[in-house]
Amino acid sequence: MHPIFKVAMATGLIFAGAAGLWLRQVDNGLPDISGVVDYRSPAGQAFAPMTTIPLLVVHAFLAAEDRDFYNHGAVDFPMMLRAIGLDILHYDSGRRPVGASTITQQLVKNLIVGDAISFDRKIREALLALQSNIGSLRIGSSRFI
Repeated sequence: MHPIFKVAMATGLIFAGAAGLWLRQVDNGLPDISGVVDYRSPAGQAFAPMTTIPLLVVHAFLAAEDRDFYNHGAVDFPMMLRAIGLDILHYDSGRRPVGASTITQQLVKNLIVGDAISFDRKIREALLALQSNIGSLRIGSSRFI
Protein backbone atom coordinates (compact mmCIF):
# COMPACT_ATOMS: atom_id res chain seq x y z
CA MET A 1 0.00 0.00 0.00
CA HIS A 2 1.31 3.43 -0.95
CA PRO A 3 2.49 5.59 2.02
CA ILE A 4 0.41 8.60 0.89
CA PHE A 5 -2.68 6.41 0.86
CA LYS A 6 -1.92 5.25 4.42
CA VAL A 7 -1.52 8.85 5.61
CA ALA A 8 -4.77 9.84 3.87
CA MET A 9 -6.59 6.90 5.49
CA ALA A 10 -5.23 7.74 8.94
CA THR A 11 -6.12 11.42 8.53
CA GLY A 12 -9.62 10.49 7.37
CA LEU A 13 -10.12 8.17 10.36
CA ILE A 14 -8.91 10.83 12.80
CA PHE A 15 -11.20 13.43 11.19
CA ALA A 16 -14.19 11.05 11.23
CA GLY A 17 -13.54 10.20 14.89
CA ALA A 18 -13.27 13.85 15.87
CA ALA A 19 -16.43 14.71 13.93
CA GLY A 20 -18.25 11.79 15.59
CA LEU A 21 -17.21 12.94 19.07
CA TRP A 22 -18.27 16.51 18.29
CA LEU A 23 -21.67 15.37 16.94
CA ARG A 24 -22.16 13.21 20.02
CA GLN A 25 -21.48 16.22 22.25
CA VAL A 26 -23.89 18.39 20.24
CA ASP A 27 -26.54 15.63 20.27
CA ASN A 28 -26.28 15.24 24.06
CA GLY A 29 -26.99 18.94 24.57
CA LEU A 30 -30.11 19.07 22.38
CA PRO A 31 -33.38 20.25 23.91
CA ASP A 32 -36.54 18.15 23.95
CA ILE A 33 -38.14 17.95 20.48
CA SER A 34 -41.67 17.50 21.85
CA GLY A 35 -42.10 21.29 21.75
CA VAL A 36 -42.21 21.06 17.95
CA VAL A 37 -44.08 17.78 17.59
CA ASP A 38 -46.79 18.72 20.14
CA TYR A 39 -46.84 22.48 19.49
CA ARG A 40 -49.73 24.42 20.99
CA SER A 41 -50.16 28.08 20.08
CA PRO A 42 -49.83 30.64 22.88
CA ALA A 43 -52.96 32.38 24.14
CA GLY A 44 -54.10 35.10 21.76
CA GLN A 45 -52.31 33.60 18.75
CA ALA A 46 -54.35 32.15 15.90
CA PHE A 47 -53.85 28.44 15.39
CA ALA A 48 -55.23 26.46 12.47
CA PRO A 49 -55.08 22.66 12.57
CA MET A 50 -53.66 21.13 9.39
CA THR A 51 -57.05 19.60 8.58
CA THR A 52 -58.53 23.11 8.15
CA ILE A 53 -55.94 24.43 5.69
CA PRO A 54 -56.98 23.98 2.03
CA LEU A 55 -54.69 21.74 -0.04
CA LEU A 56 -54.16 24.56 -2.54
CA VAL A 57 -52.72 26.76 0.24
CA VAL A 58 -50.45 23.95 1.48
CA HIS A 59 -49.15 23.28 -2.04
CA ALA A 60 -48.61 27.00 -2.70
CA PHE A 61 -46.64 27.29 0.54
CA LEU A 62 -44.51 24.26 -0.32
CA ALA A 63 -43.88 25.61 -3.83
CA ALA A 64 -42.63 28.90 -2.40
CA GLU A 65 -40.70 27.64 0.62
CA ASP A 66 -39.53 24.07 0.02
CA ARG A 67 -40.50 22.53 -3.29
CA ASP A 68 -38.59 19.30 -2.54
CA PHE A 69 -40.34 18.81 0.82
CA TYR A 70 -41.83 15.43 -0.09
CA ASN A 71 -38.50 14.15 -1.43
CA HIS A 72 -36.00 14.98 1.31
CA GLY A 73 -37.97 14.72 4.55
CA ALA A 74 -36.55 16.89 7.31
CA VAL A 75 -33.13 17.90 5.93
CA ASP A 76 -32.01 18.54 2.35
CA PHE A 77 -28.36 17.43 2.54
CA PRO A 78 -27.38 18.28 -1.07
CA MET A 79 -28.78 21.80 -0.63
CA MET A 80 -26.91 22.18 2.68
CA LEU A 81 -23.63 21.13 1.02
CA ARG A 82 -24.27 23.66 -1.77
CA ALA A 83 -24.92 26.38 0.82
CA ILE A 84 -21.74 25.50 2.74
CA GLY A 85 -19.73 25.70 -0.49
CA LEU A 86 -21.20 29.09 -1.37
CA ASP A 87 -20.62 30.36 2.17
CA ILE A 88 -16.97 29.31 2.00
CA LEU A 89 -16.54 31.06 -1.37
CA HIS A 90 -18.10 34.29 -0.05
CA TYR A 91 -16.66 34.10 3.48
CA ASP A 92 -15.08 37.59 3.59
CA SER A 93 -17.70 39.34 1.46
CA GLY A 94 -19.81 40.54 4.40
CA ARG A 95 -22.89 38.85 2.94
CA ARG A 96 -25.30 36.89 5.12
CA PRO A 97 -24.68 33.13 4.79
CA VAL A 98 -26.88 31.17 2.37
CA GLY A 99 -29.69 29.38 4.24
CA ALA A 100 -30.83 26.09 2.67
CA SER A 101 -33.20 25.29 5.54
CA THR A 102 -36.18 23.04 4.97
CA ILE A 103 -39.57 23.92 6.42
CA THR A 104 -38.94 21.46 9.25
CA GLN A 105 -35.60 23.10 10.05
CA GLN A 106 -37.20 26.56 9.99
CA LEU A 107 -39.85 25.35 12.44
CA VAL A 108 -37.20 23.91 14.79
CA LYS A 109 -35.20 27.13 14.54
CA ASN A 110 -38.18 29.33 15.34
CA LEU A 111 -39.59 27.22 18.19
CA ILE A 112 -36.51 25.73 19.87
CA VAL A 113 -33.00 26.58 18.69
CA GLY A 114 -33.13 30.33 18.03
CA ASP A 115 -31.79 32.30 15.10
CA ALA A 116 -28.11 32.88 15.90
CA ILE A 117 -25.99 32.67 12.75
CA SER A 118 -23.59 29.83 13.52
CA PHE A 119 -22.51 26.45 12.24
CA ASP A 120 -23.34 24.92 15.63
CA ARG A 121 -26.94 26.19 15.46
CA LYS A 122 -27.32 24.77 11.96
CA ILE A 123 -26.15 21.32 13.09
CA ARG A 124 -28.44 21.39 16.14
CA GLU A 125 -31.31 22.49 13.91
CA ALA A 126 -30.68 19.63 11.45
CA LEU A 127 -30.39 17.00 14.20
CA LEU A 128 -33.63 18.15 15.84
CA ALA A 129 -35.40 18.29 12.47
CA LEU A 130 -34.37 14.70 11.79
CA GLN A 131 -35.67 13.65 15.23
CA SER A 132 -39.01 15.41 14.73
CA ASN A 133 -40.16 13.34 11.74
CA ILE A 134 -42.63 16.15 10.96
CA GLY A 135 -42.17 15.69 7.23
CA SER A 136 -43.80 12.27 7.39
CA LEU A 137 -47.10 13.41 8.93
CA ARG A 138 -50.12 12.61 6.79
CA ILE A 139 -53.60 14.01 6.53
CA GLY A 140 -55.87 12.21 4.12
CA SER A 141 -53.92 11.05 1.09
CA SER A 142 -51.30 13.84 1.18
CA ARG A 143 -48.26 14.30 3.40
CA PHE A 144 -48.06 17.56 5.30
CA ILE A 145 -45.74 19.47 7.53
